[in-house]
Amino acid sequence: MDAPTGPQYRHLSTPLPSHQSCVALRHMAVNFCVHRRRGFALLPALWTLALLSLSATAEGAPPAWQLETSEKGVKVFTRPGPGGGFPEFRGETTIRAGVFEILAVLDDIDSACEWTQRCAASRQLKRHSPIHRIFYNRTAVPWPLQDRDAVLEGTVSGMAKGDDVVASFRSVTWPGVPARSGVVRMPILEGAYRVQRVAEGASRVSLRIRAHPGGIIPDWLAKWMARRIPVDTLDGLRRQVARSGSRYAAFVQRHDARRQPVPLAGQVSSTSQP
Repeated sequence: MDAPTGPQYRHLSTPLPSHQSCVALRHMAVNFCVHRRRGFALLPALWTLALLSLSATAEGAPPAWQLETSEKGVKVFTRPGPGGGFPEFRGETTIRAGVFEILAVLDDIDSACEWTQRCAASRQLKRHSPIHRIFYNRTAVPWPLQDRDAVLEGTVSGMAKGDDVVASFRSVTWPGVPARSGVVRMPILEGAYRVQRVAEGASRVSLRIRAHPGGIIPDWLAKWMARRIPVDTLDGLRRQVARSGSRYAAFVQRHDARRQPVPLAGQVSSTSQP
């Protein structure tokens, strides 16, 4: 489905223009002076972010994914973001559940904080159709940094066949939810869950995210989050699916009845990533 257009759907996936980057750097310098007086030595992070903000994006294919860690049954891959910015990351795992059992948990936006670590708020704002919605998410960030939030547009593809489903999301502006004081609105947040049936009662799940959290984020924290978010999120999803029981039985039955059977993901090419 094509994403709608209009002022309320102004997407935020383009880099800051150069003159705005300069303003952002000047603002960061002021923040550094304030925090320095309070005893927080943020100079290394300031210089790192300055270099990231001014680096140019090279033409050509994106960098290759590099295996970063493997724990709790989740493999995490990272690669530099566009222009050498904040790292893009991807997590992969196998969950012993059907595709629609997993999608039912992802579909329940209002309950996401039950299983997503550092989730401070999650709620649906508008549902255009079963595969297209607008929702809000707020992430808790360790003190002295400020929480991050975003309004996201979510779309789903592949539901008809039901064996390889991609649930994508990307940040948009939404007039009913303006930025609020004390919380940093993320200028870029986009990614996707991909759920593939690999056997009866087993699915391969991947999560890919590209983000710019806005404001000042120390380089060490950005790298730590790139490692922890995929592990914590996919492990949390696995646990939530396991304890859901019959909570989403109606969702699963409704979509299973409409599914058009296709070969298992292990029998077809599955090298592409969402």
